[in-house]
Amino acid sequence: QIRRAISDLYVLDDILQTVMYDLVKEIFLITIVIAVLVLSMTRRFAGMLLILARLVAGILGLFALVGVCHQISPSWLFQFNYINLLAIPILLGVGIDNGIYLYSHARELGLSQVNHIMISTGGSIFISNFTTAMGFLSLTISSHVGLASFGFITFAGMLCVFYSYRVLFPALARFFEKLEAEI
Repeated sequence: QIRRAISDLYVLDDILQTVMYDLVKEIFLITIVIAVLVLSMTRRFAGMLLILARLVAGILGLFALVGVCHQISPSWLFQFNYINLLAIPILLGVGIDNGIYLYSHARELGLSQVNHIMISTGGSIFISNFTTAMGFLSLTISSHVGLASFGFITFAGMLCVFYSYRVLFPALARFFEKLEAEI
């Protein structure tokens, strides 16, 4: 009988390749599910855009930030690997929460009250996101490089998602108000 052994490194490499390959499909499917749920909740295309446009902008902002930082300093903090790519589903979940809270408050008060909404609900979102982001930032002192980069990527992503909501929500709200669109 011939016996063949597979080393742990071969198995680990196979697992890592599977995670990296499947994560792209999973993020795509999560995004579609989120879009369908948001559309069913708002029942308006303008409402869906009000929530999702900033989330997409925040995630794209993270990729741009990481790309620029990696060009400046190609350190471990600015590289995507199998561990810190798991930050993307976390950011989608936190980001969609931000959008739904702002949208719900805008639907109650109307788009003309966007300044009040950004002060009240936006302030609460900031405190929530900031404390969570600081928790992830604390992971950067870990001796495990993957865990440290995960903490940094998640921290940077939370800030990108928050600031995309901070900048784009009032702009889109005023745009839809001028169009007299129902959200």
